[in-house]
Amino acid sequence: MPYKIVLSARAKRQVAKISAWYETEKRGLGIEFVQTLDRQFADLVQTPSIFTKIRPQIRRAVLTRFPYSVFFTERDERIVVIAVIHHARNPERWPRY
Repeated sequence: MPYKIVLSARAKRQVAKISAWYETEKRGLGIEFVQTLDRQFADLVQTPSIFTKIRPQIRRAVLTRFPYSVFFTERDERIVVIAVIHHARNPERWPRY
C-alpha cells in the first residue's frame, strides 16, 4: 500500500526557496525542479525501503537532474520529508531524527 507524503515546515520552506532560486536563474527551471521532486515523491511512496539509510530513522533519496537529496522518515502510513538539501552541504548539517 502506498504511503502518503507529508512535508515538514522546514522542507516546505526549502523547496520554496530552491524553486524560487532556480526560477531566477532560468524561467521554468523552478517548475522543473518541483516536477523532479514530485517524481521522486512518487517513488518514495511506492517503495521507501529501497533508499539508503543514513541514520537509524532517516533515509536519503538523491534527485536526478538537480544536485539535491530528499531526507525522509517513515511514520505509520506516511513518508515525512524532513529536509531537501544540496549535495554540497556538509554532511554534519544533514538532518537528525
